[in-house]
Amino acid sequence: MILQSTIKKIRNKYFVAGSIILFLTTLGSYLTGLWRDRIFAHTFGIGRELDIYNTSFIIPDLLLTIFVSSALSPAFIPLFTSLVSQDKKEEANRLGSTIIIGAIAIVIILGTVAAICMPLIAPHIAPGFSASEQAQLITYTRLLMISPIFIALSSALGGMLISYKNFIAYGISPILYNLGIVAGAYIGVRWGILGLVAGTLFGAMLHAVPRLIMMRKMPFRFLWGADFKDKNFLKV
Repeated sequence: MILQSTIKKIRNKYFVAGSIILFLTTLGSYLTGLWRDRIFAHTFGIGRELDIYNTSFIIPDLLLTIFVSSALSPAFIPLFTSLVSQDKKEEANRLGSTIIIGAIAIVIILGTVAAICMPLIAPHIAPGFSASEQAQLITYTRLLMISPIFIALSSALGGMLISYKNFIAYGISPILYNLGIVAGAYIGVRWGILGLVAGTLFGAMLHAVPRLIMMRKMPFRFLWGADFKDKNFLKV
């Protein structure tokens, strides 16, 4: 009974601390997002340039959401957490490494196909754009296809950090992502939308940095080799 009570207190402590950290970092993310939008409005106003930039996200975000993010939260995190709690380090390392490699590989392969096919896709996602505007859209979308690579890596690492009950690096990543875009907005005064695209790519890199640093302090060890026949990976 004493042991169960102690375990319950520890779990409650982690739950409260994690909730506070996620609340504060989520608030920080919304505030930096508001700052980002205000800078957009001040720098670019409401016009076609910003429409092209926003439309450039459609395909990269779609690929990331469907083929990576949708699998991590409902499937990967509970399974990885179960392996960690059972002290199955080898299985956890194998699963985590395969998820990282698989997520990045999926994004690169599908992103490359989408980038090649953008001249066919652009008229359907932006039917009101002129030929020159669609040409810009194609260029910006192809550049933004790089950002899901970093976000896919960061998402996999974030899921593992939650399993290890480390919420700080997980929470500050979206803040850094917004700050990267804000930096791009300031560059955009001179470079236009291309500055925003550069800032977005920079923000995607920043999104992964704190999680990479924190994961080095965790028990997880990356394995250079994906095992797509691993039973735990197949469950995911």
